Amino acid sequence: MHIHTEASVFVPRPPGASFDVAFDEATLPHVLKAAAPIPGVVRAEIDGGGPMRPGARRRATMTDGSVMVEEILSHERAREHRYRWSSKPSAPLPLLIKNAEAAWTFEPVGEGTRIRWRYTFELTSPLVYGPALLISALFRRWMNRGLSRLKTLITAEAKR
Repeated sequence: MHIHTEASVFVPRPPGASFDVAFDEATLPHVLKAAAPIPGVVRAEIDGGGPMRPGARRRATMTDGSVMVEEILSHERAREHRYRWSSKPSAPLPLLIKNAEAAWTFEPVGEGTRIRWRYTFELTSPLVYGPALLISALFRRWMNRGLSRLKTLITAEAKR
């Protein structure tokens, strides 16, 4: 069984510029802050170094001390970034979520970009559907706050 959650934001910059800021290695710690029960990102880096590309693994060190490993599925500048969890998140999420896949898309809209971030969670059992809906809502709140911070960074970058 799966559930989905999505967040989006409009930024007044073209898709390429928005994408570059979003996936700069230094961006995530400034954007994805902790919001209980979801930890924030302290650092994110490609395992073994090198560029972000399909097949690469990104390690995200979280504010609760855990490390999330993501497998990059797609990384097309100015268009799409997809990944799936290769490791389990910290408690209590593994009680509800077996796996997750996420997609960021960058759509040109007038003089700017609509950034959409969608998560699909595979549940551990149909019996956890109710609590998983609550976690999904908390995740969406966390995603919206992160996208709001990302919009601020992208807008500030344009003024430099």
